[in-house]
Amino acid sequence: MGEPLATALAADGLDEAVAALRDFALIDCETITSDRDPVAETDAIRLHRLVREVAAVRRDVRRALVAALAVAFPDNAINNPALWQRCAPLTPHLLAICETEFADAESRLQCGVLLQRAGSFFHGCAAYGVARRLYERALAIREKVLGPEHPDTAESLSDLAFLHQAQGDLAGAQPLYERALAIREKVLGPEHPDTAQSLNNLGFLLQAQGEYAGARPLYERALAIREKMLGPEHPHTATSLTDLAALLQAQGDPPGARPLAERALAIHEKVLGPEHPHTATSLNNLAALLDEQGNFVESRPLKVRALAIREKVLGPEHADTAASINNLAFLLQAQGDLAEARPLYERALAIWEKTLGGEHPITNRGRRNLARLLLAMQQPAEALALGETALAGHEKVLGSNHAWTKGSASTTVDALEALGHSDEASALRARYSIGGTSL
Repeated sequence: MGEPLATALAADGLDEAVAALRDFALIDCETITSDRDPVAETDAIRLHRLVREVAAVRRDVRRALVAALAVAFPDNAINNPALWQRCAPLTPHLLAICETEFADAESRLQCGVLLQRAGSFFHGCAAYGVARRLYERALAIREKVLGPEHPDTAESLSDLAFLHQAQGDLAGAQPLYERALAIREKVLGPEHPDTAQSLNNLGFLLQAQGEYAGARPLYERALAIREKMLGPEHPHTATSLTDLAALLQAQGDPPGARPLAERALAIHEKVLGPEHPHTATSLNNLAALLDEQGNFVESRPLKVRALAIREKVLGPEHADTAASINNLAFLLQAQGDLAEARPLYERALAIWEKTLGGEHPITNRGRRNLARLLLAMQQPAEALALGETALAGHEKVLGSNHAWTKGSASTTVDALEALGHSDEASALRARYSIGGTSL
């Protein structure tokens, strides 16, 4: 092996390993003379021909497995629990095959795609720590193979930013979104649909931070790009209309928000059909806008129709169906019909527990919603049990500073106070820095 490498490896049992391999005729040792200096000699190890062939076959098998997984592993599983059952058995094979780096760029890139998809799966399941590691590995591969300004690198940045945002780390998400936007503007152009997506992403983040003035021009620019490049009736145009409507509503401009939400609904009904899941989403969005205005009379038929679509198209136990059930329960509660609201909240929670799992943030949000109803029904003991479970789950997955964690803490505080446990309530209020109004 030559010095100083042989000396460095001696302590690792190199000589014993070489001797064992020579006993099985898997390797041979030889001395190589330099072409430039006949006096210079180097000890070398030569692999047996069959060993080299087996190694080559193994490399080919790994490449074939990566290619097969690229076909079999679902894309964009983050919001589709129906795909998680397909992802789960494939994920261990994916992680094993991508554990070591490939020599060829094509296979490395395929591994990057697979790691991104696996990250999306874990993101959807709320296994945020695992998702983050996979997203970061995919980003590192793309930066190395494709370069720091490739559109696929921007995609990885956006996915990682979205994960940060889901965890409540808005400050950590912002530079990632901004870098993705800069890449797309430079490489794809200022009017590319992917650039519009980055504008929308950054606008949504700024809105979540309460920076409405900064979010609005980003939403408006994204909408203008989509109307120009995709057309005024494209589903992505409808997405921009929906997001801008939500911003206007948050800014206290319901008259400006409603026609945008109605236009988004009209696009989905015309382009995708009256029973498409995206149409149901638009119905729910418009209903939520009406809820905030206290217009429950107009809101209710929209929510009922959205629920009917999702039950028919997605099935009675889909996570989105549960969201519609939860939304209808909220409306009934707001109208004072607590008895009718309770079985709906309970049904939504049962669906989420089954489809998303007991520790998913959305499942715990369902527990928190039911707890708030039970408080209104003067049942604080049951509310406390649900509130504490939701609080523990949210803190575990999202951290103590996330808005949903604080919401569960506030509900738990209200239950404690209703039971006369004022000292415990005060301690919890101080721990999570929450005021006197429930979230």
